[in-house]
Amino acid sequence: MASKTTPLKAALAAGEAAAKAAAGKSKAEILKKVANAATEAAIGEEAPPPLVARCVAEAVKKAGGSKHEAVVAAANAAVCSHPGLSRIQMTEEVFHRWDADKGGTLEFEEIIGHYMGASNHTDAKEAQVRAGFEKFIVKHGKKKGDSMDMTLFKKWMSSATMLQVTFQYLQSLSAHESLKRGSSFAEVAKAAAAAATAAGGDANAVAGEAAAVAMKLKASGAEVAKAAAMAAASAGASDEELAKISEAAAAKAGGSKEDAKKASLAAVEDIKANPVAIKKALAAGKQASEAAKSKPKAQMLKAVADAATQAAMAEGASQPIVAQAVAEAVKKAGGSPHDAVTAAANAAVCAHAGLSREQMTQAVFHRWDEDKSGTLEFEEVIGHYMGASNHSDAKEAQVRAGFEKFIVKNGKQKGDPMDLVLFKKWMSSATVLQVTFQYLQSLETDEAEALGASASMVAQAAAAAAKAAGGDANATADEAAAVAMKLKASPSDVANASAKAASSVGASEEQLAKIAAGAFQKAGGSKEDLESATVAAKSYAAACDAAAAAGAFQKAGGSKEDLESVTVAVKSHAAAVSTKGIVATGMPEPSGVSANVTAQKGDAAAAAGVFQKTGGSKEDLESATVATKSYAAAVPTKGTVATGMLEPSGVSANVTGQKGDAAAADPSKDAGASSAADVPMKEAVTSAPIVLKDLNASEMKQEFENKFLKLFDKHSAGKDALDNAQVQAFVSKLPPKSQAALGIKGWKSYLKEADLDGDGKLDRFEFQVFNTHRAMEVANEYTSLFEKTDADKDGYLTKDELTKFPAILGKLSFPNANAMLQKVDKDGDGKISKAELMHHVIDLLTAEGSTSQDDQANSKQRASVTDNQPSAKRRKSADQTSAPGGKRQVAVSDDGNKCWDFMAGRCWRGEKCHYFHDQASRVSDSELEEHRAACSAAAEAAGLNLSEEAFLELQTLEEGDAVSLIDSLANGSKSEKVRDKNDHLIHAARRKRATDGKTEHPDWAWFGKGKGKRRRWA
Repeated sequence: MASKTTPLKAALAAGEAAAKAAAGKSKAEILKKVANAATEAAIGEEAPPPLVARCVAEAVKKAGGSKHEAVVAAANAAVCSHPGLSRIQMTEEVFHRWDADKGGTLEFEEIIGHYMGASNHTDAKEAQVRAGFEKFIVKHGKKKGDSMDMTLFKKWMSSATMLQVTFQYLQSLSAHESLKRGSSFAEVAKAAAAAATAAGGDANAVAGEAAAVAMKLKASGAEVAKAAAMAAASAGASDEELAKISEAAAAKAGGSKEDAKKASLAAVEDIKANPVAIKKALAAGKQASEAAKSKPKAQMLKAVADAATQAAMAEGASQPIVAQAVAEAVKKAGGSPHDAVTAAANAAVCAHAGLSREQMTQAVFHRWDEDKSGTLEFEEVIGHYMGASNHSDAKEAQVRAGFEKFIVKNGKQKGDPMDLVLFKKWMSSATVLQVTFQYLQSLETDEAEALGASASMVAQAAAAAAKAAGGDANATADEAAAVAMKLKASPSDVANASAKAASSVGASEEQLAKIAAGAFQKAGGSKEDLESATVAAKSYAAACDAAAAAGAFQKAGGSKEDLESVTVAVKSHAAAVSTKGIVATGMPEPSGVSANVTAQKGDAAAAAGVFQKTGGSKEDLESATVATKSYAAAVPTKGTVATGMLEPSGVSANVTGQKGDAAAADPSKDAGASSAADVPMKEAVTSAPIVLKDLNASEMKQEFENKFLKLFDKHSAGKDALDNAQVQAFVSKLPPKSQAALGIKGWKSYLKEADLDGDGKLDRFEFQVFNTHRAMEVANEYTSLFEKTDADKDGYLTKDELTKFPAILGKLSFPNANAMLQKVDKDGDGKISKAELMHHVIDLLTAEGSTSQDDQANSKQRASVTDNQPSAKRRKSADQTSAPGGKRQVAVSDDGNKCWDFMAGRCWRGEKCHYFHDQASRVSDSELEEHRAACSAAAEAAGLNLSEEAFLELQTLEEGDAVSLIDSLANGSKSEKVRDKNDHLIHAARRKRATDGKTEHPDWAWFGKGKGKRRRWA
């Protein structure tokens, strides 16, 4: 039997040989040779693209390449392996495609176009290429002017790298062929980006590789920008980075800024939310549930999780999205919260491998095929089969009998081996989780580490998914330990995995000790080593608390000088035991934190002693002690405590913001009895300017998710899902601005879109996912708009900028810059930060019409000072009264210079308006919202898709007038043939307001015979 060769070993050996052969050449040339040799070797071992890429990256690093060079090599290797063909196969395909006349040979004229089109030949002259071609022909026994046959073509192409051959092959495919073979520029760029990410590339590097691939495959500027943005988003780029990266890629490829903007928005939609993947996962889960409804519940849930996992992975969803979708599918099938946690953890394991089920099955086949015969003998299968956790009790004789029965059933002779086709059929009955574990177990230790698929890494992924699915410390730790055990980790590594998982959920030191001990024993750890594992878990928690404290302190603006004192103080509090066990069990040292945690008791005295010893000032001593006692240092905030730590529950830690204020920190003392500088908390908060926190994309998404869940709870009346009436109520409560921004054009269409599983209701998950997805799209638009408006790029919007670039005013329906500043500028510095704008957008998108008693009282008051009609039926301002005869007259205190349009709810002229925009006279938002709902319902009934501008104008009219205008455009109505229905309604609404204004204000100045123009008073 031949010695076992893995793709990694083959790639490293080939790379090393290539490096020796290229000795004396430039480093760039050596690395190019190494990458080419390693790529061909890994592909020769039939490794799937992600594995080829990682193997090549390791070979380049081993040859002295930098991290960036390894990232580039990985991306190129992924491109080469993506078609799934060998170098010879691609060369033959290229020959047949270039042979335009199908003569079986290639004339010079059939080659020159392709040759000159290659990126490395763009500067070549045709005469030079012809001379080289003829020289090559003559050198190989042909006459000048002869054509090339297949053999000579292969020889000619042998000097090209694997990457050059691959690009020639991909470029030779028609658009239809590319899509059919999964080799479109988008798919290949995505593969390159995934490989670059796995090799450690940052967002810019990953996007650069994706854009380079797209450009080589002749993608348009917009397509290149999208490929770059998608790649950057998958690598965790922020919204700001996405915009810059996509713009740079578009410019490089000849695309416009508009292309770049669309690309970055598309990337946010496809990568950060991926509702398509979620919808397909839920549908697959539902179908599996129906098919398995007669089976035991556990078996049915297993089938649901398997189907949902494969569906989400097939859409290219990220690991967290796959886990989230599977957890929801299991819940919808009747699974308990614990079932959902387990399903999420298992789904994360499957997604973490980074390969499809098909790719993993092929990889397992080639690894089990130890003699490289291309088939699997029973002896090559039995060891792996018996090693699976669900087959540990099987007898070899039984397994052999089953194997032979399967072989015979599929047309083979008893004792025959399995080829790849039959192996795939045999594995088809396994779940994707079982296939994944077989693949992961087939990796050698060095391979697993290189691929990011070691037991600890996979267990960490499972723990993160379990936590996100709502698992507590014990459940999360159990999932991590189970994964580590299945991957044959040592007892100490299993204990390590469970401790890390529990720590991420906030387990206490004592909990960690118990959890680690339990996992250690379950994994077969000896009684003698148990204490070391327990101690290590506690010490690990102590070091993690210190790391969290340091991070929080810095994030909250703590000074560099005080950082060490705060970190050490927290360490001393958390370190209740020695760190002996860290070495004994191989517990990893948290990043950036020394494992040499002092073995002092976790009391305030110890914390105070260490704080002073490490240079902490006497003034800060009490604040640091209180913060340490309450573990506040582990949570980031800004401005509550002098050190930037969050005020612990029940402890008023320095509420005045003064350094070391012992009186304020002591809840037993009366704040009023302190010095004049001591201000009660409520007063201090209200008098200080509001400083809003900058939100990155992840934090903003979390904010939206939390707010939409609160809205769900508000409308669900304790039920698991919103029915038709509740959905209608939710939509009707949303202000017109919110409805328009979220793309809601009526409750029926909204329900149809948001109902991911098609059951006619909206559950918590669907409500949260759909609305958050829409809200993030809108938020990204405002981010882009902010950057366009911020002319001097100082991170703020000033009055001048808002006036010069008023697009953002119109989008947010502010009449002028002053109005926007008054509403959005929370800290009162006269300008708007991005944080202030985004918090305003969050409030806008998650706001509901007020139902407070104050609002109702105000509504009654308005009704009493206008006329006897309901406020929702008549547009009147609070300072207008009814004159005899039913006509409204202006109150004595009214000003003839007030803008009627603004009073009615909207002035489309904005700052250009010559009349005064009096906020006190303006109709209430609640009335506008009622009218908006009526207009929306009328538009839906009439089958009209109205613009936001049309709705904003229509809602300022009386309901009857607005509905009549809308109905006049419906099919069969008098104005049904009007082409631009939105423009027609906008101007009709404005004319109606002007007509009503003349009627309601007969005493205001007019001039112009027949023109009916209003004169502005001096």
